[in-house]
Amino acid sequence: MKKPILNSLLLLMAAAGYTQVTLEHTYNYSAALVKFETPGYKYYLMDVAGAQCRIYNLDHSLYKTISCNVPADSYLADVRHLSEKVFDNDEGIELVYT
Repeated sequence: MKKPILNSLLLLMAAAGYTQVTLEHTYNYSAALVKFETPGYKYYLMDVAGAQCRIYNLDHSLYKTISCNVPADSYLADVRHLSEKVFDNDEGIELVYT
């Protein structure tokens, strides 16, 4: 009785282990995942050349673009701490950039 159960279990494990990773989308900049209070999970990336932070839905559609005012002799180095309610209580998205 143990042998058929063990064989079935091994067959199931082998079938479940056969998967393949597929590439969905590529970007030219690094991205990070964030969970907002209202809209849920999104991911964002910083566009150094355009001095902006772009926020995307999980299906890769553009959710919002935030322009960052960078002085003329400087460049956008980092974008962090995206949130809806950490800095104030309105529904707008806040972030910190250097």
